[in-house]
Amino acid sequence: MGNLFLENLRQGDEARQLGKLIAAYLATSKDELAKSFRSTYHQQTNVTTSPAGTSLQTNKRPKATELVQKDRNYITFKMCGITEGHLQMLRLKLINVGWIARDTQPDDFYKLFSGKFNNAKITWTNKAGKGMLRFLFLQMYKQQMIDVPYGYYLTTILEAHFVDPDGIYLSKLNKSKDSRTHLPVIKECMDILQLEVERD
Repeated sequence: MGNLFLENLRQGDEARQLGKLIAAYLATSKDELAKSFRSTYHQQTNVTTSPAGTSLQTNKRPKATELVQKDRNYITFKMCGITEGHLQMLRLKLINVGWIARDTQPDDFYKLFSGKFNNAKITWTNKAGKGMLRFLFLQMYKQQMIDVPYGYYLTTILEAHFVDPDGIYLSKLNKSKDSRTHLPVIKECMDILQLEVERD
């Protein structure tokens, strides 16, 4: 009888110890599971948490340079009183003063004045600022050297075909300011477009 009592007591102690071990394991598992869930949740939602646990940022927007921009197929200007000879000289002038990229090809530049829809894309170096791009083409328009197709705007055509050195299409040209510092270059460009050249 005494042996049976001792055996039952020993089994009871083992059961209690086993219960404590299981409880400790479950408690540890819950903590690990919670940590894993919080880590996965923050990675998926890009949430930054402060030391106090307060959410600081929920959505991280990509930078403009990280966006992939597709080429735009848009209407272009139409030549009126100028020729491809004028455009060739204008392209070289803009390259020499550093206003457009040195690798601007003649065909790409000509497409900008075809009067048709195409994906012409010219890099404006920003050396003179966006305002001077708008001002240059505005002078060409006022001198009836180019025409803006009916229903379209000069600035929207420029924004559809000119990009900055990072390949991002220009925007808000209608709010860009002109710089008097570069007016002599504008005058030289206009003089080039008024030269007498042999027509095709």
